Amino acid sequence: MKIYMVFQISLLNTIYNSSISSFTGNVIIKFSAYSSSSGTVTFNITGETIQNYHTVKNSTCQTTVSGGSNALTTTSVSSGTIYTASIPSGVDKYFSFNSSSSKIYSVIWSGKNILWYDIYKGVGNSNTSTSVDDYNSSISSFTGNVIIKFSAYSSSSGSVDFMVYEK
Repeated sequence: MKIYMVFQISLLNTIYNSSISSFTGNVIIKFSAYSSSSGTVTFNITGETIQNYHTVKNSTCQTTVSGGSNALTTTSVSSGTIYTASIPSGVDKYFSFNSSSSKIYSVIWSGKNILWYDIYKGVGNSNTSTSVDDYNSSISSFTGNVIIKFSAYSSSSGSVDFMVYEK
């Protein structure tokens, strides 16, 4: 299968073309505006099978979630849904999903002003701990509650878009 993408960025008046082949999995396309200006993006994707997470025209693709205040009061998330969360300054927010040892999962995120990203296999059993804003973590050979923790800087609030993907 080959997927072709054409992007037209009106702010820059530039057209970009891209193609993806010999790949199985989710392709996530992210557009970010400059901090000092806004613009529009027109894009077209052609290929064999495309899952449309953006089912309502002009809606946002993400589901907004607030997160729990500790590892015992998490907000449950589902595989295949794109979430967005605002993390107030100096606060940790917790999310979770149930995993099966017979499956492999990826937690994929893109954040801004987040101090730390942590993934746990159960309470206190660290799987991934990083400060990298655009990253993913794989979870395998584990049955139980996977906990996702996002920590904002004490001086500023942050935001993160994330998704759990079952491979």
